[in-house]
Amino acid sequence: MFLWGDNDQDIVIQGYKSFHPTDSATITLETATQKPVFFYGLNGAGKTAIGEVIHGCDIGSAEFHACRVETTQGGPFRYLVYNHYFVQSVIGEAEGMPGIFTIGELGTETQRQIEEHEHSLQDVRGSREAAQRDITRINGELATALNDAKEAV
Repeated sequence: MFLWGDNDQDIVIQGYKSFHPTDSATITLETATQKPVFFYGLNGAGKTAIGEVIHGCDIGSAEFHACRVETTQGGPFRYLVYNHYFVQSVIGEAEGMPGIFTIGELGTETQRQIEEHEHSLQDVRGSREAAQRDITRINGELATALNDAKEAV
C-alpha cells in the first residue's frame, strides 16, 4: 500500500482490529517530497488494517468512528489504497484466461456478468443438446414402431 501528496498526514487508529480499544496510535507520514509512501512489513504487522482505516475514513464508514486521517493542507482528498480489495474491484482477471485483465470497476463487474452469462449459456446449450438427442431417439423409436405396425397389418 502506498500514499503520496504535498503535505504531512497523520493516521490515527483506535479500537480497530489489533489496535488498542482506548489508546490511539498515530502514524505520521511526511509526504512533502511528492514521493509515494509505502507500507511494508511482516504478515500480521497491521498493513491491511492501516489501509482499511484510510479507506474507511475516506468513505465515512461508521466502523472507523474512532479513527481519522488528518492532513496539514486540509483537503478534500481522494485516497486510493492499493490492496487486495482494490485489485478485486478495479483490476479483475478474466476467468480461464490468465494474464488477461479488465481494468476499472465497471469493466470488472461487466467481465463478471459476462462470465456468469457464458456459464448459463453453456448450461442451456447442454440442455438443448440433450433434448435433441432425446428427439432423435424418440423419432427412431417411432419409425421402428411405425414399420412394425405396417408389417403387422
